[in-house]
Amino acid sequence: AFVDGPPSLVFSTDKGRPYRVRLCDGTTWWEGPEVASDASMQPEFSTGGMIVGPNGVAYGTTNFKNSSGTFGLLSAFNLANGNVLWRRPLAMEANNAPSIGRLGLGSSDGLSIVVAIGANPGWPK
Repeated sequence: AFVDGPPSLVFSTDKGRPYRVRLCDGTTWWEGPEVASDASMQPEFSTGGMIVGPNGVAYGTTNFKNSSGTFGLLSAFNLANGNVLWRRPLAMEANNAPSIGRLGLGSSDGLSIVVAIGANPGWPK
């Protein structure tokens, strides 16, 4: 996702580690934490992605696995420093970037985050 002021990109790796990189010289502004790796949760491959909300928060999806299977994870990161603001497990895999916006007609309505969940489809035969 493109970020203005100063121009930069926010993206995540296939295991969900977020980065913010300056466009002027390619240097890393910040590198956020990866999904915790312990007996209860291991990072798993995801084609998820990142998006930046109008509230200065970067939102990203990734997957994790545990003894019950593979699940998605939605995370919110402070755009200024990459710190985790919160994480929410999802019932199924999360293999695309979330969308963010106001679902109501009034500008005072809060932001909503929508994530399509499910396994990646296979290649056409």
